[in-house]
Amino acid sequence: MRRVLSSLWMAGVLLLAAAGGCRTVPPPVVIVNPEAPDLAALSAEGQARADSLACYAKGLLDERRRDYASALSNFQAAARLAPDNEELALRVALLLLQQRRVDEAVGVMDEATRHQPDSDKILRWTILVHRAAGHTERVIELYRDLIRREPANADPYIELTALLIQEGRHDEAIRLLESGRDRVDEPLDLLRLLAGLHAEKAEAATDDREAGRSRAAAIQILESAREKAPADTSILFQLGDLYIADQQIERAVEYFEAVEQEKPDSLLIRQKLALSFLKLGDKDRAIQALEELTRQAPGHPRLFFYLGELYHDKGDTEKALFNFSLAEKAFPDDPTPLLRKALILSEDLKQPAEAARALEEGLENRPEDVHLLEMLAYVLYDMKDYARALALFEKRHELAVRDEDGASPLFYFNYALAAEAADRVDEAAKHLHEAIQLNPAYIEAYLRHAFDQEDDASLSRCIRVLDKLARLQPRDPTTHYYMALLHSSRKAYPEALSAFEKADERAEKSAFLGEALDAKFYFWYGAAAERNGEFERAEKLIGRCLKLDPQHADAYNYLAYMWAEKGRHLDRAEEYVRKALAVNPTSAAFIDTLGWIYYMRGDYPKALEQLAKAAELLPEDPTILDHLGDAFDKLGQKDKALPRWERSFILDPQNEDVARKLKQAGVDLAPLRAEAEALRKQNETGGKKSESKQ
Repeated sequence: MRRVLSSLWMAGVLLLAAAGGCRTVPPPVVIVNPEAPDLAALSAEGQARADSLACYAKGLLDERRRDYASALSNFQAAARLAPDNEELALRVALLLLQQRRVDEAVGVMDEATRHQPDSDKILRWTILVHRAAGHTERVIELYRDLIRREPANADPYIELTALLIQEGRHDEAIRLLESGRDRVDEPLDLLRLLAGLHAEKAEAATDDREAGRSRAAAIQILESAREKAPADTSILFQLGDLYIADQQIERAVEYFEAVEQEKPDSLLIRQKLALSFLKLGDKDRAIQALEELTRQAPGHPRLFFYLGELYHDKGDTEKALFNFSLAEKAFPDDPTPLLRKALILSEDLKQPAEAARALEEGLENRPEDVHLLEMLAYVLYDMKDYARALALFEKRHELAVRDEDGASPLFYFNYALAAEAADRVDEAAKHLHEAIQLNPAYIEAYLRHAFDQEDDASLSRCIRVLDKLARLQPRDPTTHYYMALLHSSRKAYPEALSAFEKADERAEKSAFLGEALDAKFYFWYGAAAERNGEFERAEKLIGRCLKLDPQHADAYNYLAYMWAEKGRHLDRAEEYVRKALAVNPTSAAFIDTLGWIYYMRGDYPKALEQLAKAAELLPEDPTILDHLGDAFDKLGQKDKALPRWERSFILDPQNEDVARKLKQAGVDLAPLRAEAEALRKQNETGGKKSESKQ
């Protein structure tokens, strides 16, 4: 019987969907099953449930098609037919919130709460909607109700505490956590929060005694937490910080040593621990306190590492190296002091050969230390000794495979960079793929690396790596998207369009459509089409960008300028650029577009007004200067036009249109080309100086 009813319900769903019929619910339909002619019609309750499910299914389809108005209508119909369905109430409320119908969303959830007053799920969702509506006091009241229902659950305490802190009600948050610390089943998170609030109170106190009392309260709470979780490094860390602030330095060191024992290979942990001593007030005071402690309590050799970090943070590299050397002698099996020495030598002192020599000496005693191998590989890569760097990366990789300890995504990323630099493109793509599998953010890191390349050969190599990478992850459109951006940067627009097309095709077949191919994608896709002379295609693509993001000012400006350049749709072009200016009224590029629209209409005085304003905002832009020169020329002021064209040509000596205008005016281009070359060299030198300062 259950199977027959199920098939009957499915038939009802299909008929209702075929009728398009859930925006207004149709009357009950009696369906005769030929296999069971004696089957009775559904009861009124069963029919209501079937109709509700049909509307719910239609709503889901509407959501998938992004027809949210229709989805809301269908979910509301389903909810009316099934008032006890908790999920439907939330779906309706969330869609109302999406349409900014906040009061209606609140009303839906308040009604659901009245209908099911004992439902914890409904109560939680009601809190969610009231939070979205900004009803702070009502949210606090509802959280307190939830806490009364679930006194042993830590989550409501934590969520309400976060809200109270956000509202600046710290004392109330402390009282709430105090009330819950002995009631909840798992109090550790509450204890951490409570200790943190007391510690903040101590830091904010202007009276030393009040600060001491708050700090003592925080320490007492964390000591009780440590009894429950003795190996919890976050608690040990907090306690160490508090003991430093309380001037109990030796006690702090004991806790920091316990942290290091839990995380013996973490260089970042040690650096963070060292800088915690700055809670003593300043670097000099912290150094003085640690130097004194090394004399009084020589049983803490880790202090040398902390001193090394503090001296390095102060900028005293000589004393930093000295203390790291002492730490290295105290802990011959610990690579971290040597790693810090190598970083200072290679990055701060720009002595990579010295850093490599120190690391090689360390590897003589520890030939399979993965940290030293990685660091030496990085140093050799920076020295452009790619063959030796790759050999070390390979050895490190073999150890990772053999010991099954794995390697970090950063390791694989750097391995890929070294392989790419050595023109081993297949290996580079393979290791980049491994990095991305561990952390997808490394694809963007590689794109930044590619854009940093100064010569076309290096950039071409990066594109070849991405092409190989695309074959390793055939369902991901992102790689082709990034290849398209790189081709566009080289002004290789046919290749860029081909890559954009592949990204678009892949996205249509994958779950990435809403993530990778956003408004920015279609903007750059359209820009590449325009640069390739495909104007109608560009219009459609940038129009798609604006459909996804109606506030995309650059897209409005791009279309407006594109039309102005062609002398087409000038009224619509002005409408679009004014939309762009509404978003960013001080954009020199947008103001230039408006000026150029006036120019193309023949309204040269208005054009000059706007173009002069753009030139004030961006005085060294070659396009704006060229346009300004054109406006002066049309107004018969050739003497003002020439210097603008000349400066435009110096800034962009490849612009043949400006060169033509200057030649027609009898200007000798040779001195201008010489000035342009001198400016290019000056800019290159300035860029290198800026990099060295960084």
